[in-house]
Amino acid sequence: MSTDNIYDDPYTYDPNDDRFSGSVGSLGFGNFFEGTTFEDNWQQYFDAYDPAKEQLTTRMAGIDVGQLQSAWDLQSQQLGETWGLTQQQLGESLESQQGQIGTGYRTQAAGLKGSWEEQQAGLGTQAARGYQQADLMGETMQRRGKGLMHGEQRQRMAESEVSGAYKRSFGMGQSAYERAMEGATGQYQQGLAGAQLGYEQQMSRGQLGYEQAMESGEFGLEQGITDIYQGLEQDVFGMRESWQQGQRGTLNVLLGMDIWDGAQLGQTTPSGGQPGDRREGSVDQPGRTGNEYSGQESTIDGVAMKWSSNQNQWVPAEQWDYYAQSQPDWA
Repeated sequence: MSTDNIYDDPYTYDPNDDRFSGSVGSLGFGNFFEGTTFEDNWQQYFDAYDPAKEQLTTRMAGIDVGQLQSAWDLQSQQLGETWGLTQQQLGESLESQQGQIGTGYRTQAAGLKGSWEEQQAGLGTQAARGYQQADLMGETMQRRGKGLMHGEQRQRMAESEVSGAYKRSFGMGQSAYERAMEGATGQYQQGLAGAQLGYEQQMSRGQLGYEQAMESGEFGLEQGITDIYQGLEQDVFGMRESWQQGQRGTLNVLLGMDIWDGAQLGQTTPSGGQPGDRREGSVDQPGRTGNEYSGQESTIDGVAMKWSSNQNQWVPAEQWDYYAQSQPDWA
């Protein structure tokens, strides 16, 4: 079995891949720096994704797949060779059984034939003696003056009796021989049929075992390859997520710095006052004690802004929303 084209490797790093380019621009952090001193050069503070480890991990996964495939190729070859040898041995065993059955049949048939021939010879000898006795009886009657006609008649009667007895005995012997041969032939045919059936059953079981072993091995190969690529997918996902988390950490640090234009620091709330009191522990969520003005909205130079009590300044609304949800105590 070959795994060519079964798996299209989707994890090879490609900087032109729309799904993941790993570029600084793909982070989408530009909106966080609108209206800040880093608005035009924020990208220089972040690192592009380094695909070296991912590429190495992908190559190692490819090596693992190749080793798995090579191991299965060897195993499947051995299974084929073993099954081929088994087929040869089963064929040789069948031929040996057939030869033994044939030898036994021929020996039995020869014995039956020899016995019948001996029986025939005995019947012939017995008949010859009967004829001799009939001749002797005729001659004796003639010498005693019984008359020629009477002697010949008695001789013919005796010969007829001898002939009838011979024919009856021969017929019975012939029938017995033929029945014995039929029985021997039937046993011979049954023996051949039994040997053939046993051979076919063994072949069928062997073929089934071989096919099951092949199917099991192929399934194991496919499952092993799947496991390797699933592991690769998890590793790659972890690497990319770790990079993204690292860049978010840098983003948090930068946003915590004094990077806002001075013009924005003088803005007031819609009510005309200076919102926020920078109390220790205040957070940017409306309704908290000491944080009554946090989250109030305004538009400055066409940019939607919200007031941050912790920062004591207006920040982009998108940034405020992001950190108010993900980091309630951000400063």
